[in-house]
Amino acid sequence: MPEPSKTDPAKADPARRVGTYRSRVFVGGSYHQEDRSRLADIKSEIIKAGFVPVVADEVQLENEGDIHYETMVLLHSCRLAIFELSQLSGALMEIERVPDYGIQALVLFAAPGGQGYLPSRMASTFIEQHSASISLKRYLSVVEAKRFVRQWLKSMRKAGFG
Repeated sequence: MPEPSKTDPAKADPARRVGTYRSRVFVGGSYHQEDRSRLADIKSEIIKAGFVPVVADEVQLENEGDIHYETMVLLHSCRLAIFELSQLSGALMEIERVPDYGIQALVLFAAPGGQGYLPSRMASTFIEQHSASISLKRYLSVVEAKRFVRQWLKSMRKAGFG
């Protein structure tokens, strides 16, 4: 039998090789270098909770032009998702698919000192309309953000999502 080609999705897509649908947690947000620490903190908490993080920009793509398609495939391969929206990013496209894919999601945004970036009215309204599957949390510090992630993952596991 021939060896799988480089375009074989099972070989190219780590989300299909690591963990299971029940254990994977998609991590979305801004992948710019200055924002990576927020995603790294979320990833760390996911691992500590016994789940498997799937961070889109850590997946090797066959064709960079397919990034939106590939991101949706990654999202669809997870039962849970955590988005960090402190900076504008492509995560809104992914959040919009959460209810369609039957995913439970936590959306975090930083508001140090009670001020700072707020999700757009459109995003806030969408999240409010889908509050059964998407939770929105504003955090004042990294410590608080990590606590929200831990609590949410614990509640998801208790509800049978992990």
